[in-house]
Amino acid sequence: MTRTEEFLDLYKQLEQTAAIQYGWEEDGKVVYRLERSPQFSEIRSELRYCREVRNLLQHNCLIEGSYAVEPSTNMLELLRRVLRQVEEPVLCRDVCTPIDQVYARHLGDPVADTMITMDRRGMSHVPILENGRVVGIFSESTVFAYLVRERVNHLQEGLRFESMLQYLDAPTRRSEVYRYLSVDATLAEAEAIFEGSFQHGKRVSMFLLTAHGNRKEKLLGILTPYDILGN
Repeated sequence: MTRTEEFLDLYKQLEQTAAIQYGWEEDGKVVYRLERSPQFSEIRSELRYCREVRNLLQHNCLIEGSYAVEPSTNMLELLRRVLRQVEEPVLCRDVCTPIDQVYARHLGDPVADTMITMDRRGMSHVPILENGRVVGIFSESTVFAYLVRERVNHLQEGLRFESMLQYLDAPTRRSEVYRYLSVDATLAEAEAIFEGSFQHGKRVSMFLLTAHGNRKEKLLGILTPYDILGN
């Protein structure tokens, strides 16, 4: 098999595998979709180059039985590498912050101590748990809502989260700022949800990872947009 024939074979494998893995239609635009994916942003131009070479080879006649262009060994290796990444995708569990490293609080914990820790660590959101399940997300907006609706100008000394449960940001609220997702979902799935949220005027700021993406399950980890963009 010549390098050109191997190139065309690898390209076809990549199209078929990516279409199956991501649920895309095999319509000749699969590699273009890979180019647009943040997962392959660092090699976007290389993938585009491969696509252009493939189109040149596929849609032009042979010259005396030979292809006009022979792809380089580096181009073949690039396709092999991308194919491996598609066949063995990165999972959310691979890049998330696991529960044993998540700063989480419980309903009986004091609010003031949590705020001090958040300020020191530069944190904006903290999950509040009960029996391992998320019952709310504490943030600056929680404090604002509490002060305004309770008609008070300060937090009472010793205030605990159980006393402000109704003001915690609900993980399932309509704006879907927080989304549940299986810890075994692919990073590409999270990426698709993240990008799709903008099309509906919403922004997913945190994925709450559980065994099957069910809100009644225990929290196993947290995935943020920064985790997605960084991978």
